[in-house]
Amino acid sequence: MREYEVAILAYHPMPYHVAFYRAVHAAPRLRETVLFLDRYGLEGRFDPEFRTEVKWDMPLLTGYRYKFIRNLTSGVYSGPAMRINPGLIPGIAFGRYDAVLITGYDTLSAHFALVAAKLSAKKVILRAE
Repeated sequence: MREYEVAILAYHPMPYHVAFYRAVHAAPRLRETVLFLDRYGLEGRFDPEFRTEVKWDMPLLTGYRYKFIRNLTSGVYSGPAMRINPGLIPGIAFGRYDAVLITGYDTLSAHFALVAAKLSAKKVILRAE
């Protein structure tokens, strides 16, 4: 049986998404690569919205495949420019993915991912809140 390659666009490692990534990894015919746009939460960092330092106290990078895509706007935490990752364009367009799961549409990088997927005839799954 054929395996399907899925790229999952994720803003940064988050505890409440890890179980989903691990479940996709465990699926017999799926191969995932989570494309993180930022390392936020892996090292302690002050979050102005929450007015406190944020650092998760659990392993966030085990049990699934992932890559970090270089973010050109490190330190910007609001608005569409909070993550600009132009490496997504060739990474998705020339990647061997069958589909791209985009989890949000409020950053330029989400739009980069959408355009790259559509131009390279990959299926797009949009999940947004």
